Amino acid sequence: MSGPSRVDGAPGAAGRLGAAGLAGTLGAVGAGLLAVLLVGRGLTAAGGVDPIITVVGVIAAAAAVAAARGIRPVGWVLVGLTVALVVSPSGTELSFDLARPDERGWFAFAAAAMLAAGLGLVGGVALLVPRRLPGVAVALSAVVAPMAVAAVLVTIDPQPDLGAGLSPEERAALPVIDLVNYGYDQRDLPSDATGVQQLLLRNDSDLPHTFTVDATPDGGPEIDVYVPAGRDAVVEVDLTRPVDVYCAIGDHTPLGMVARLGG
Repeated sequence: MSGPSRVDGAPGAAGRLGAAGLAGTLGAVGAGLLAVLLVGRGLTAAGGVDPIITVVGVIAAAAAVAAARGIRPVGWVLVGLTVALVVSPSGTELSFDLARPDERGWFAFAAAAMLAAGLGLVGGVALLVPRRLPGVAVALSAVVAPMAVAAVLVTIDPQPDLGAGLSPEERAALPVIDLVNYGYDQRDLPSDATGVQQLLLRNDSDLPHTFTVDATPDGGPEIDVYVPAGRDAVVEVDLTRPVDVYCAIGDHTPLGMVARLGG
């Protein structure tokens, strides 16, 4: 019985072997780096160990070993890991981090994740179709892919830093709304606050939350600001009239995470 197909060294196929060997190396490096990042994050999550992120990290580690051995079907796993990273809630947090280069630790983590995802994607595709991708194309793709993955992520799930132009003193002076499990603590918001206000959304809980406002028929804008656990973000909201806000994550709204501001 034949085992999983591998990239073998057939005589006279040096070019293909070089490209395929590079594919396995890139896939192994990308998946290995992703495994380290995910397991580390899963074990140190704000609310304790996150089993889902940790398990995905273990899967990435197994994929790294398989890619290093040149097992071609693992290419599907490598591609799937990149897609999952972009479309999952983890992608939202990475987009949040990429928009905040001043928070150097989180930004470095997100940049490393983009590097891992890009290398894994290129390695996975090249493992699946090694005869169609010359070695130079694989190498060039490995340079471009991490930036492309980051660009796609921040385009489909933008998390802009509305407080980027504020000094630390100005940011500290903003009225604070605390995002808690499950509600919005407005005690720091002046009762007579009106007009356009910048607010600091502070999430010291162990879960991510959003500050979401639906667009209104009379032109009130839609607002959707995601705040990871243990982080904060700035939002701009017009309190000339009452504003109904809710958390759009999971069952947080039914659990009571709604509020009315202003008015």
